[in-house]
Amino acid sequence: VSERQVGRELNVKLVYCKEVFVKQTHLCRGFLFSSYKEFYELQVARSVKTGFDKLWNIPPYMKDRAASVFYDDPNYDFQKVLLVGIEYHLTVFLILFYGIMDLSFSNTFVSVLSTYLMSRFISFTRMHFGSINLSRKTLVDDRFLI
Repeated sequence: VSERQVGRELNVKLVYCKEVFVKQTHLCRGFLFSSYKEFYELQVARSVKTGFDKLWNIPPYMKDRAASVFYDDPNYDFQKVLLVGIEYHLTVFLILFYGIMDLSFSNTFVSVLSTYLMSRFISFTRMHFGSINLSRKTLVDDRFLI
């Protein structure tokens, strides 16, 4: 048996394997997607944020929609959502902080600036200790976190 014949037989087997793989992939995809839609009635809409939505970071209006809405996140803005549940408390804290600073300094600009710096400090602290906590609880080194 020459090397050419072995090469041809191997090429024929590879082409056959590729055809079988493609057929099996289409069969499995069709089965999974049809089953998934039947049992879970999955309805998904992909949308693009408008300029106003990007500027104010407004969530989509979902009251009249039956489908879930997914947005692309090229800037990885989702990582800013880790304050879930304490936004109200932080807002009240920053309002009270502004009031105390305004009473202390009697200068609106200094009060607003100090409130902004406090907000940035809270965000930095949350990001720093949040990544440490996440890496500790998931047993992933913090160098791998984005």
